[in-house]
Amino acid sequence: MDQDKKLQPLRQARLRRGWSQSQAITRFLAAAARIRVAVPAPSSMRALFSMYENGRREVPNAYRAVFRELYRASDDELGFTGRAGGGATDPSPLELPAMRAGAPPEPTPELLGFLAEVCELLGRTPSPARGT
Repeated sequence: MDQDKKLQPLRQARLRRGWSQSQAITRFLAAAARIRVAVPAPSSMRALFSMYENGRREVPNAYRAVFRELYRASDDELGFTGRAGGGATDPSPLELPAMRAGAPPEPTPELLGFLAEVCELLGRTPSPARGT
């Protein structure tokens, strides 16, 4: 049996380009910045990338956009068709609300509310916004 057929589509896409996982992560981070999608720190991306490539974790919708940009491929080619990946009502815990693709760069009430909730969970009171 052809070994390449056993591989998940994301990993196949990377290997077809001859990229190491580190090279793909570097390019993924650059693509995410270009299309304004917030992603975890590079140190966290290595574990996530591996889980995505091996099919152990679903790829959130926002990250699917980055993978499409990175590999210049469709959802179907990347194996996303028919698989849930979280949407506006089910964001990834690593995805900040106002940093989704197409979101404005200014803090929105949604983002400020999200940050206030995080501070509350951590037992801290957020400082009032500076300036007007």
